[in-house]
Amino acid sequence: MPPSAQHFQALVIGFGKAGKTLAAFMAAQGWRVAPVEQSAQMYGGTCINIACIPTKSLVHSAEQGVPYPTAIAEKNNLTDFLRKRNRANVTSFPGPTLLTGHAPLAGPERVRLAEAGEELLCGSRPHFHQHRGPTAAARRAGPARQATANLLLSCMTAINLPSCPMKRRLVVVASFLALALTSPSPTMAQIPSTVVTLQSKHGFDATVTRLKAALTAHGLTVFADIDQRAAAAQAGTVLRPTRLLIFGNPAAGTPIMQAHPHAALELPLRAVVWEDDQQRVQVDYQDAARLLPVQYGVDGALTKGLAQVPALLRAALAD
Repeated sequence: MPPSAQHFQALVIGFGKAGKTLAAFMAAQGWRVAPVEQSAQMYGGTCINIACIPTKSLVHSAEQGVPYPTAIAEKNNLTDFLRKRNRANVTSFPGPTLLTGHAPLAGPERVRLAEAGEELLCGSRPHFHQHRGPTAAARRAGPARQATANLLLSCMTAINLPSCPMKRRLVVVASFLALALTSPSPTMAQIPSTVVTLQSKHGFDATVTRLKAALTAHGLTVFADIDQRAAAAQAGTVLRPTRLLIFGNPAAGTPIMQAHPHAALELPLRAVVWEDDQQRVQVDYQDAARLLPVQYGVDGALTKGLAQVPALLRAALAD
């Protein structure tokens, strides 16, 4: 028997939500128990370190317009705080012995703590609990290798990228992180979640004409048609074809502004027609029916009529 062997009645392999709870429960029953985690950076498990909480933090930052480096820093501060709290919750409890390192089986009733070069022994009736987080392949793949491969990002590498180098590429991730990383710009907050993007089947000028006709036919007033490309040319610079339409119905918008004056920042409604790098005509519309209740607390009953606008725009852009 190795001189450095430690004896426990239970080993909990994986210090996640279930692992810490199980370890505390066993310790309360008088067991000598050791939760074992492969890395100090994973105390608390997958959820708080590389999954649910950090990815939702990044998505929230994107929706608020936070620059990518700031969003990553805020995410790191949050996970560091939670990691320390989880560690304290276990180490401050009388009984559990927290160990760090990979813990492969070394034989019956034995687990080897690889980094420390010692064995952990269970009694004649060992209990092993393993919480499965990222795969071994994902753990072995370093951030630099996967980022430069330009093909595959695991959840562990993607969530810790120091910058967002992606322009347009396919990302398949089974989490909220997919929403954050498919942005075509160096910032995460390229397109707020309340923006509806439609692709027109018509040319640029025809799209503008069809939109204005459809809006007018449905009782909406087009207050302005701003040619932003022309304005850019007057300023001595270049812009892709871009037209901003400002439209609305005072009968629908006035009650909203009466109840919530700040909501006037979003009214009248706006849609921008622009041409992408492949000469496809796109139309972006800020969905006020979703935006106003969330950002300004507007009662949904007041925005009910605005919910029909995206369908109106879609119909105008169809064949």
